[in-house]
Amino acid sequence: MHHAGAAALAAQPPGLRHRLGGGQKVSVATELKVLGRPQVLWAMGVTAVSQTGWFLLYSYITPLLRDLTGFGESLAAGMLFVFGFGGFLGNALGGRLADRSLRGTIAGMLAVLAVMLLVIGAGARHAWPTGIAVLLIGVASGALVPPLQAWALGAAGGGSTLVLAANASAFNLGNAAGSWAGSWMLGGGTAVNVLGYVGAAIVLLSLIGVVVALRKR
Repeated sequence: MHHAGAAALAAQPPGLRHRLGGGQKVSVATELKVLGRPQVLWAMGVTAVSQTGWFLLYSYITPLLRDLTGFGESLAAGMLFVFGFGGFLGNALGGRLADRSLRGTIAGMLAVLAVMLLVIGAGARHAWPTGIAVLLIGVASGALVPPLQAWALGAAGGGSTLVLAANASAFNLGNAAGSWAGSWMLGGGTAVNVLGYVGAAIVLLSLIGVVVALRKR
């Protein structure tokens, strides 16, 4: 399983690490006031919704690979390694890209996620497109962690450990919501590849949130 919440605390871009410096003491009341800023809540909302979208499918990627793509148990397990490797690359890439264009990186990676989820939804029975999509979902989801954290921190004015922790919780909330929604849909008879379509729609919703934020800015 992709532990985005833990990665959110560990994988920060260099610029973000710089803004965290200072070590100044801040009151709880001040932290809570910052956390309640609309810009901060908007950023955390994008985090939670985007995570929900791709985790909706990823939670059930093994049965999809086994039952629809036709991978055996060992190959399906190997694809989870491919996904994890993609996430590792994405974490490293996301920090560098975020320092160049924060919201551009977020929007670009969300677009990649949405397209790859659609690829799996439409082509789950074909090995190569599905395998490449799994890798790129890993890269894009990993690359989203640093800029989403940096966006939330920037909206807070920098230096808020409470906002960082809350946004890490938003990652985990999205993971849980996606897993639950996928389970609910599959329990109702939805085909597992359809989760790709639904997940793509949810990710596109979060992308709209980023576009709206950019226009406000």
